[in-house]
Amino acid sequence: MIAVCCESTLYHARNQKRFAVTKKVLKKQHIASYALRLEGNSRFDQALGLVLFASYATLYLALLNNMNPANIPWVDFFKKQLK
Repeated sequence: MIAVCCESTLYHARNQKRFAVTKKVLKKQHIASYALRLEGNSRFDQALGLVLFASYATLYLALLNNMNPANIPWVDFFKKQLK
């Protein structure tokens, strides 16, 4: 297991401190962590960057596991229910 922590210079100082403490807790629990530094000049820019990263990561993981990334049964269910 690996924990991914999204870090930003735009976060409130208290939240930045929480991330530092969280990393210590993860380390004590022998859980690897990775800091993903969000880039952008605004929260909106950073949010879009994070969504894009997550989309690519999801696609990559699906392909690694020989799964069809376009097959989302719950989305299909909602579409049928909303017709």
